[in-house]
Formats: sequence, structure tokens, C-alpha cells
Amino acid sequence: MRPGIIARNPLAIKSYEARPRRAAHRVTVLGLGLALLAASGLGCSSPGWAGDRARDAADVLTLTVSVGPGFGVHAGASRFVQIGGGWVGTERVPIVRAGLNGRNAGAWTERRVEYGILAAYVTWMKRDPLLGIVAPIHTGAAPPRAYTFTLDAIGDNDRGHADIGASVHAGLIGVAVYLRFGELVDLFAGFLGFDLVGDDVAPTVSPPPDRPPPASRDATESR
Repeated sequence: MRPGIIARNPLAIKSYEARPRRAAHRVTVLGLGLALLAASGLGCSSPGWAGDRARDAADVLTLTVSVGPGFGVHAGASRFVQIGGGWVGTERVPIVRAGLNGRNAGAWTERRVEYGILAAYVTWMKRDPLLGIVAPIHTGAAPPRAYTFTLDAIGDNDRGHADIGASVHAGLIGVAVYLRFGELVDLFAGFLGFDLVGDDVAPTVSPPPDRPPPASRDATESR
């Protein structure tokens, strides 16, 4: 070996290159595990006051992990106070996001382009469910036509008007954590007997058992 030349171990190189793939696999498994756990626990429809308060408490938090191509960061304290920008997912390779979305949980594919500051923040996104309780979202046109952006302050996407939190996606892995302040108010109101957003489960009332019609007076007298 000539001086100044460092020998490289090909096995070590392959092991180093495989680390991002192993990390992405672990994040995917973790996210799906959280989704299945929440779907089997919090997703049940337990009746009664205690069940409604438990579901209201679950609604307060959004916690997801994501795997796929993209770079983006966002931080906000409502749709009027936020900052960030970036893109995640492509038409051929969308990201896969999974975890807790309030009382609902699951996994879905997602594409997103967003940028801005304060109330001048715009978002384009497309979300398609894979498993669990996930509502599809498509905010507008996408390439080959131009993106159709909508101001978050007047539009609708997966973030609430009063959500507080942050998200980051770097290369292949991302995480998002948001406190849903509106749902937090609804939780405390529930302890006082108020259902501000109308999401409590109505109590189930069993119908009365079928009874034979009462005998008429004429039939009784004829006996």
C-alpha cells in the first residue's frame, strides 16, 4: 500500500449506507404501532361521561412520524401566527405519515408544499388514508398544472385554527407534535357539562320490550 492511501472496508461502507434505511423502517414500525394501539384503545366508542372526557383528552394532541422524501419545517401558535416552509413527498413517492390525530389514529400518504409567515401562510396538501380512521384531504390542483395555494387563515387543511406546535421533516424522516388548543377548551368545558364542538357520544337508550296489546273491555266481559 502506498503512503497516504487509506484502505476502506467495503463491509463498513455498506453498513453505513444501510443505516438510513434501517432508521426509516424503525420509524415506520413505531408510527404504525402507535396508530394500531390508539385505534384499538382510544378509538373505541365507550359510552358515558367518562368515555366522552377520555376522548376529549385524546383530541388535545396530534403526534405523528413520517417517512419519505422531503425537507420542511413549521412552527405555529394558530393559523395567524406561524412560520415555515418546504415540501414533502412527490407524485410518485409520497411520504407515509402515521400516528395519533386526536381521538382518531392511522396511517396515510401525504404530499405537501407550504411557506409563509404569520397570517400570510399558504399550504397545498394531498392526504390519502392507508389504515385507521383518517379523512382524505385535497386542497387544490397540483402539477402538471400549477399548485393551487390557499391562505391557511381562510382555507382548510390538517391543522386547526388554534393549533400550537411544530413539525420538521429532514430528508427521509420527520415528526410533528401539535397541541389543539380548541380541543383543550372543549375538554375543560366537558367537565362543566358543556359540549362546545358537539363530539360527545350520545347515550344509547334501549327501546322498550315489545308487549302484547292490552285486552279490550268487550273481550274481557265476554269471558
